[in-house]
Amino acid sequence: MFKPVSAKEERLLPVYVYGSESLEHQAQISRGKGFMLHSQISVCYSGEGVFTDHNNVSHKVQSGDIMYFTSATSNSYKPTSVPWKTDYIVMGGYALIELMMFLGYSKSGVIHLTENIKEKVYQNFKTIIELN
Repeated sequence: MFKPVSAKEERLLPVYVYGSESLEHQAQISRGKGFMLHSQISVCYSGEGVFTDHNNVSHKVQSGDIMYFTSATSNSYKPTSVPWKTDYIVMGGYALIELMMFLGYSKSGVIHLTENIKEKVYQNFKTIIELN
């Protein structure tokens, strides 16, 4: 039996999932100040949208793309087709930024998945959301 982890203890973990959701249609979101404590990764399953980063640069988002949002940075995203099916995972932890930098993602942006890993990423997102 596992002991439940309190919110205070959770913040001591190197990486943790704060929240997640599967959306049949992602609505338009605009964050002037970004997330205060957490980062987010969203995966696009179908449809298309536009992600605008903290430098006001717009990026097309389509099936198989991931949007990565670092904490405390402004961003916005909106659908350009209906429905725009996405899942998201909100994460925190003292090692998250370092981990993402190690993986080559030091700032918010769009990551294009190759065909050979797309299904594995989709499966991992579904598993995390189910467990959360």
